[in-house]
Amino acid sequence: FFFVSAGNEFPRMLIFVSILLVILNDFTDSYTQNDEIRENRHKDEFHHNPNSFVYNYKQYRAVCSNPTHNKVLPRYDNHGDDNLPTEREWSLNSDVMFDFLNINGSTLEIKPAKLPFCKSTEETIQSVANLVTNYDCQVSWYSSTQICHVIHQYSLVWWYGDSLTRHMMQGLLLLLKGDWRIGGHPLLQNIKIYEQCACDGQFSENLLCRESMKFDSSDSLVLDTKFVIKDFMEWGLCSNYIPLDNQYTKFVWMQNNYHQISEEGCPINNNKPIFIFMQYALHCSLNVDQCIPIIDDLMIDYARRFYDCYHQIRFIYAGGTASSEAIVRNYPNQEDSFVINFNEEMKNWFHENYPFVLVLDFFNLTWESRNRSSDGVHHLSDVNFIKVTAVLNAMHHMALETMDNVNVSTYFPDISSYSKSTPSKASIPNNKNNKKKPSLGYLDKIKNALNLDKKKPNKKKSPSS
Repeated sequence: FFFVSAGNEFPRMLIFVSILLVILNDFTDSYTQNDEIRENRHKDEFHHNPNSFVYNYKQYRAVCSNPTHNKVLPRYDNHGDDNLPTEREWSLNSDVMFDFLNINGSTLEIKPAKLPFCKSTEETIQSVANLVTNYDCQVSWYSSTQICHVIHQYSLVWWYGDSLTRHMMQGLLLLLKGDWRIGGHPLLQNIKIYEQCACDGQFSENLLCRESMKFDSSDSLVLDTKFVIKDFMEWGLCSNYIPLDNQYTKFVWMQNNYHQISEEGCPINNNKPIFIFMQYALHCSLNVDQCIPIIDDLMIDYARRFYDCYHQIRFIYAGGTASSEAIVRNYPNQEDSFVINFNEEMKNWFHENYPFVLVLDFFNLTWESRNRSSDGVHHLSDVNFIKVTAVLNAMHHMALETMDNVNVSTYFPDISSYSKSTPSKASIPNNKNNKKKPSLGYLDKIKNALNLDKKKPNKKKSPSS
């Protein structure tokens, strides 16, 4: 401005324009850098982030590692494993968890990555099907902010399953809240629940702990069917996360009976994909002939409900998991070889009938922890953390993949768009006789890997746990 105040008009104007160009250039560089940061956000944000685990683990290790605070109450009936203690070691101290995260358990130092990270849905699914100590690629551990980003890649996140899925939901709540002691209880509870159902005890099927897994004070979960439809923000989760498109995810969770929901369909003015997770095995007694009609009915309902946006759906199905030796003695149909056979047959059935549905096999993961589970069937913090992390990894990759070639009329030629009447069981196509037999080579490979050399029990009907 000193120079501008002297001389004639032209030099003054020239200097002024020069200064303006310098300022504009700096602003443009800054904007370009910010734009590049935004474009690379998804790459930087999805680096393996075990520091978030170490931070929360240190916060809760003292209290949850104390067995008097880590009570896992026995379940509400007499179907559990009576050999398991009530007060026990915190599952997150297990070698399985540290192996999964590649962390030195004694020093909590993060080791150099020994495996490449899974870069696709298929790699993630194949890796998770192996033992944790024998992964093909490393599944990324996400911070709560990263989880929010994964969820908001979808317009609708839909969970259908039984108590195993409910426990996965609790694992998701724990990771989002960062409160590993009582964060699995969606609402404020009475002090007795916090004392008796903390840490691993949040995954107990005792009625006191089970009742706490409700999302509204008027809900009742005790042995009842359950569903919830809410905007994800209504729970106070991801409250500091703002999606780039300002479109928040709707969240649906159903336990046991999906027919209770009659209105949910294609999201309006939202072209983001839809995520649907299905889990069904124990409640059909690990019997493929009983399970397939239920899943077929679900697929027909989804086709009707999401008729106009079917190509936007990303499906995952999870089958049977491992049970403890004590449970298997009482319920031979839950023996390892039966679960392996069931998962393989369901995988083949999906491949032949709905090849766009991705099948996650959690048997090996749960087998490693089967004798230190909640009740011999339901698992604790460590397994549910890993299960939901594997699903989140698959969700992230699936959101970036297109399914434009999946046409609803190809798989459901006679179906019409969804009406308020629920689909009839009579309309279910009979696929039972078209199933491909499971590969014996696959079963032998798994059995050898697990050193399973047991006499196969007689197959007989018995109630599931």
